[in-house]
Amino acid sequence: MNQNIIKHIVRQQKQLWKKNLDKYGLQPEAVGSESVAHKELRYQQISQVFNEDANFSLLDVGAGVGDYFGYLSRHFSEKKIRYRGAEITPEFCGIAREKYPDIAIDTVNILEDEIDHHDYVVLSGIFHQKGNATRDEWKKYMEKMIIRAFQICSKGIAFNVLSHHAEFQREGNFHVNLNNLQDFIVDHLSRFYTLNHAYPLFEATITIYKTSTVLSRYKQKEFKKYIK
Repeated sequence: MNQNIIKHIVRQQKQLWKKNLDKYGLQPEAVGSESVAHKELRYQQISQVFNEDANFSLLDVGAGVGDYFGYLSRHFSEKKIRYRGAEITPEFCGIAREKYPDIAIDTVNILEDEIDHHDYVVLSGIFHQKGNATRDEWKKYMEKMIIRAFQICSKGIAFNVLSHHAEFQREGNFHVNLNNLQDFIVDHLSRFYTLNHAYPLFEATITIYKTSTVLSRYKQKEFKKYIK
């Protein structure tokens, strides 16, 4: 994908989210959610990626105003989570630091900036609104982001997308053909993935795991012939 197109998309996304912030303030709509309930349902789904771990590092790409950090603090206090947020909109980072003084969050674009490896990488709600990008441009951008996230994780990633099974579609939103997405995942990343479409929103949550993660979870000798 042409680097100039990526830069244009990132620049346009910054403008889109800054406009939402100016319009909605600290309401959930500023970060693309219709309500707190929508946000927390998404957080619940993407958190499945680490449900078998108790001590790990996590990178939250598109961290917005840091509310996933707050969610983790409330719901997973028994786990030792080393959280870091990556956000392309500087204004969101500033708000996140005000809301959560202990948060580690930076203005970072994972496609352009150096970033440390983390056990898990999550990307929640960042593929829903394509702005003025064409469908083909946005699809390629989304795929590059997913590939990059998988490169910088040690164990697995989780992200969500709007589903092509939605009963209605709003202008500017990007609905993914889930069949094509699964082929992309297996062809380019890993056959070890889950796709969860069993919750009320018109979207799906996908988790993808490294082979080493699967090996560590299924150690019985009977399974070894299935995992190269």
